[in-house]
Amino acid sequence: MLEKNEVIKMKKNGIIILDKEEIIETNKIFNSGKLINESLDFLEAKIKAKKLRKDIKESIAAIACIYWNEIIINHPFIDGNKRTSVEVMLNFLHSNNFRIKCEMNSLIYMSLKIANKDIPQEKLIAWVLEKLEARK
Repeated sequence: MLEKNEVIKMKKNGIIILDKEEIIETNKIFNSGKLINESLDFLEAKIKAKKLRKDIKESIAAIACIYWNEIIINHPFIDGNKRTSVEVMLNFLHSNNFRIKCEMNSLIYMSLKIANKDIPQEKLIAWVLEKLEARK
């Protein structure tokens, strides 16, 4: 998780966005941070281009799912992509004063569903939105 004094580089309409370097640093917790493709550049562009929803909570859930889904599906790192995607998603939520209320086993299960392409993006967003709550 991000420390309170860490600098966040990007914002989109008040939503704090994690950048490519922060994602690479997160992967270094689990592996080398070595990229095998340029999909993180695409991920950054996709988030910057994302049309926000009227409800901030829905926008947060949608962006969190982009991080989670894209890192797993596009496999930018040699190893640790599912673990990295979950941690990046949780860091994003934390940075924006939200948390997902569920057990780690549920996150692992959903990560496997994403990897197997067993859950459409809108259903994933609905699942996250149902479990999303403001941090106290």
